[in-house]
Amino acid sequence: MNAFSDSSAIETDDHAAPVPHLRPVPDPAPPRPAAAPETWPCTATVTLTCDRSEMPEFLRLARVLLGHFRTLDGFLGGELLLGADGTRLITRLKWRRRAHHEACIADPMWDTLPESVAFQDRIAAGLGTLVLDVYVSVAATGPARPSGG
Repeated sequence: MNAFSDSSAIETDDHAAPVPHLRPVPDPAPPRPAAAPETWPCTATVTLTCDRSEMPEFLRLARVLLGHFRTLDGFLGGELLLGADGTRLITRLKWRRRAHHEACIADPMWDTLPESVAFQDRIAAGLGTLVLDVYVSVAATGPARPSGG
């Protein structure tokens, strides 16, 4: 039994009546052994920052490159997010495992695809900066289920 098992004792403040419609909260299930983090899904974000005047070309190249991720093992999906001020572009890439993301980074295709080479050349020329961040998924949610019918 836990502190919420007796719903008649639950009050909303010092002067409120008991709230009998609350259901008792069950005791939590025993913890499961945690999976190793390297087996968790991962999301990589690549944040490009550049002058607004450079964004149209970076965006054109990024749109083409986004399609190439679909050919890689473990790729779950991606999207391009343009900042409201037009100076930031975030590429969000979801992977089945971190190892899939790491294999993507090491893939020699990025050194031969014309759009990838052009993108990298623009960064090397100082027209933009990139920051790569990698996250593992620890929780997720979806839309609420409709109630009733």
